[in-house]
Amino acid sequence: MFRDQFKSGRATAETCDWTAGLMPDPENGCDDVNSIFKTHIFKYQKGENRGRFIAAIMGAHTLGSAKVKNSGYKGTWSNTQGSFDNDYFKQMLTRGWGPERSVEGNDKRNQWKTVDSGPEGGLMLNSDLCLAYDNNSLH
Repeated sequence: MFRDQFKSGRATAETCDWTAGLMPDPENGCDDVNSIFKTHIFKYQKGENRGRFIAAIMGAHTLGSAKVKNSGYKGTWSNTQGSFDNDYFKQMLTRGWGPERSVEGNDKRNQWKTVDSGPEGGLMLNSDLCLAYDNNSLH
């Protein structure tokens, strides 16, 4: 039975240089999201379908979190971490976001943090907020 043979988790790679340019650079925001997804991966999809597919892919952030040791960023995108729901999008639109420059002293890592009265530790990146806002660069 599949359930008895299924192994969860993944092997952690120390480096992944081969992935350069295959995923959007969060620091580049909308430009990279559009370059990677809209004009490359989904280039054969019609108009608004591309936006829907991009939103669906980015929505996977509702499941996880960012750790400085892995990505240079820190926090969670969702209050329901580990649940595949729409909380990532709710957080994006209903929370107050302010810039956090130089995460953990790294001037190449900038993110958005929650600045309202909700739970602390919320995170969004330029590449996230471009789904909802036109001007979200921390550069």
